[in-house]
Amino acid sequence: MHLTISMIKHFIRTHIFISLCASSYYLFLSPIINYYNLIFIFFSTLTTYKYLTENKLNYLTIIPSLLTFYFIDHHELYIIGAILTFLYKYKIRSIWYLKPLCIGICWSILAKLTGPYTFISSLLFIISLSIPYDIRQMSSDNFKTIPKVLGIYKTKLLCVIIWTFFVFLGHNIIEAHHLLIMSSIYLICLFKIQDKSSPIYSHIFLDGLIFYLGLASFLKQI
Repeated sequence: MHLTISMIKHFIRTHIFISLCASSYYLFLSPIINYYNLIFIFFSTLTTYKYLTENKLNYLTIIPSLLTFYFIDHHELYIIGAILTFLYKYKIRSIWYLKPLCIGICWSILAKLTGPYTFISSLLFIISLSIPYDIRQMSSDNFKTIPKVLGIYKTKLLCVIIWTFFVFLGHNIIEAHHLLIMSSIYLICLFKIQDKSSPIYSHIFLDGLIFYLGLASFLKQI
């Protein structure tokens, strides 16, 4: 049991899990699967989160990203995402009402391939997942965030409203039983999350919804 917990913490701390979630989410956003994109997204996400959280660049993840960049589709979308990530780190992250929107756009930009309906659904989905992080890090965050401005109760209410819009728009592209499972997990985690609460609710279950949605979309196609 202790070994399992240690492995989970390692996957979270090294950003491997969130990178797997990002690769899985590509399966939901893209109508055609390019496996070079999956590899690129995984390693570029590892690079990005290492840079955002530790201000370091890891050449073991940069090199595979560069090697696969030539073979991926829609280079311009990834370049826009990289620019937004740079702006997020040095400017947008400190603007409390733009922070979740920027995160949502970066994660959802590939939804442009399947149209505005999927893009808006994805945007609402990612925003509703990103805001609870600020609740858990409320006392340790140096920047002004939505929970600091609205308070925890109003922030959770806002999350429920955003999630409701996501479900309303997403029911045409996501099967009902998947939405039911995701909504149950989301609402339980949202209820449990408090300032300094366990990262298991945000890093495992909420991020896990990203992985789940991508996997469900992939299984539907095969």
